[in-house]
Amino acid sequence: MADPPIFVDFATLTPTARPNNWLVAPESAVRASVDAIAPVFEVPPARLAKAWLAVVRAEPRTIIIAVSTDGLKVEASQRSRVFRFVDRISAQVFPMDADRSTIAVYSRSLVGYWDMRVNRLRIERWLNALGARLAARGDGHD
Repeated sequence: MADPPIFVDFATLTPTARPNNWLVAPESAVRASVDAIAPVFEVPPARLAKAWLAVVRAEPRTIIIAVSTDGLKVEASQRSRVFRFVDRISAQVFPMDADRSTIAVYSRSLVGYWDMRVNRLRIERWLNALGARLAARGDGHD
C-alpha cells in the first residue's frame, strides 16, 4: 500500500531562511512570517479551490502531485524551462465564511540556494491568474 500524500501543514510551516522560497498566506493561518498577505476572494472555498486547480493545471511543465479529498489542499511541482530544476508548490484554501475564502501558497526550490525571484513571481502570476479566472466567470464557477 502506498503512503498517503504529504500536504504542507501551514499552521506549523517554518520556511527555510534561504532566499529560494516565497510564502503568501493569511496571517491567521500560519505562525511563520509571511512574505505577502493572501488576498480574500468573494467566492466559497470549494469554488476557489477548483479555480486554483485550473490555474495550476494550465501552467507548463507542472504536475499535480496530490489533491486532498476535500479539494482544499493541492501539492504540485513545476520544472524550470531551461535547467529543468524542480520547484514544489503547496496551497491550501481557507474558508472565511460561506461566501468568502482565502488561500495560502508556499513555493520553494528543491535544488540550489538562489532562485532569482522565480518562486515569488510564480505565486504572484498564479494569484493574478486566479483572480482573473474568478472575475471572468463572475460567480466563480469553472
